[in-house]
Amino acid sequence: MPTITAAHIEIDENGVAWISDTKVKVIEVVIDKIAHGSSPEEMHFQYPHLSLAQIHAALAYYYDNQASLDAEIERRWRESDALAKRISDPTLRQKLLTLKDSRSEIQHQVLVCRKRKGQSTWHCCANCSTWPTDNYEEISSKPATGEFCNECRAKQDAGNCQ
Repeated sequence: MPTITAAHIEIDENGVAWISDTKVKVIEVVIDKIAHGSSPEEMHFQYPHLSLAQIHAALAYYYDNQASLDAEIERRWRESDALAKRISDPTLRQKLLTLKDSRSEIQHQVLVCRKRKGQSTWHCCANCSTWPTDNYEEISSKPATGEFCNECRAKQDAGNCQ
């Protein structure tokens, strides 16, 4: 049978403080307060099933038992940090980060094509020897009409298009 220590707070048989008639631990509300700096009103928005009185009671319980709850929060943080380090695979993590970086680099490349006004040949590689630098039309997608420059096509096939 839980022990009621203050209005809205119960302590279970394991010594864990709960907000009465809920499935919310006092420490969960406290961690939200610490992590986000939330006011009781903001916390009520995040926990609409809790009354402001219950939130204030949880915070009052925390301030009355701050040393032990802070120690428990610290213990949980260290435990989760140790678990994350133990189960992480640095080689796999590096491979995934490398893959992520290469994909984001590809996604950030914007296709820009140019053609000289009055001509139908599109150039899509800025390092093409005939890349238009004046009197040109430019689009940022694949052209719907016209032909591609042979040099640009070769550079794209070789992966040398810039």
